[in-house]
Amino acid sequence: MPTSNWIDHRFGFFIITLTIIMLPWHERFSSIGIILLLIHWLTDKNFREKVLSLRKDYLLLAFMGFFVIQLLWMIFSLDPAEGWHSIEVKLGFVILPILFSTESYLQKENFRMLLRIFVLSCFLSFLYNLGMSYYDHHQHGWWQVLHRMNLGYTLWHPGTYSNYFLLGLFFMSIDWIQTRHLERVYRWFYGIMIPLFLVIIFILISRTILIVLVLFLAFVIWNFTAFIKHPLIRIGGFAAFFLFSAMLMMFSPQLRSRIYETFNRSGKISKSEIGIGQSTDARRAAYLTEFKLLGKYWLVGCGTGSSNVLLNRQLKKDGYLRLSEDGMFTHNQILRTWLETGLLGIASLSILF
Repeated sequence: MPTSNWIDHRFGFFIITLTIIMLPWHERFSSIGIILLLIHWLTDKNFREKVLSLRKDYLLLAFMGFFVIQLLWMIFSLDPAEGWHSIEVKLGFVILPILFSTESYLQKENFRMLLRIFVLSCFLSFLYNLGMSYYDHHQHGWWQVLHRMNLGYTLWHPGTYSNYFLLGLFFMSIDWIQTRHLERVYRWFYGIMIPLFLVIIFILISRTILIVLVLFLAFVIWNFTAFIKHPLIRIGGFAAFFLFSAMLMMFSPQLRSRIYETFNRSGKISKSEIGIGQSTDARRAAYLTEFKLLGKYWLVGCGTGSSNVLLNRQLKKDGYLRLSEDGMFTHNQILRTWLETGLLGIASLSILF
């Protein structure tokens, strides 16, 4: 490889590494890294060849189409600031697949190294959050220090923040399953980090993450028990492990609290008194209201970034006064996409999956 190409590739890989490190820390930092990657991609002397290669990749064109729809529907936005924030969050959704598919220097080993760096960065970000929560809430005891909202407020909402740890857990588990002769240092690394990530996920727990986690654990356990030849023994062991895991999960204070809220407090508070803190009732109200709004905006949408504005207006009209004052948000990307960009937007999102 010519020296200029080698330097160019190393510089691109350096930017990718910084971007991956910044992902779990703040969306603005990671957005800056993504923009730098885009500039590097656009100024590459092989730019023309890269663009031509995209014409043959229909999935990448679908990613681009989804992003373009989000941009065009900014014309109808009722909240431009939120709209541009939504665009910024989705920036990596279209740019990263394009960059990764057209760059030759992102080989498998480099990719695995990046994901291990991402895992480490996630863990360090959690230690930072833990330190900040301890500084602010230690006088109220460890229960408040480890409360999901106190842990998540510094960098992210805990529901969003937990997604990064779930992605890290996915990578480590799949890499361990697929790599037959994994180096000892990485076996130790995964052996320590996987339990830690599970603990962190249970602290930041959300219902959606819990469902995805259970399904993923089913996949992992089924693969790890492949050496058991007798089907009944394998299925029995599989079921026993899940029962044991469910019992362990109940030791999580956050999980017990959310289950208690769902089954004992749900439906017992008047509309006007429901706030964001009543997670089950608040989300039920939001989802019902979103479906009501879809009756009006299902075809053409209400504009990128407008869904939360319309949601809180409608909640106020329907008597959810405190929830509207708290500033409820959609809590569902599928409903939000459909509500904001209409049938064309939800169709473009469906193509991707």
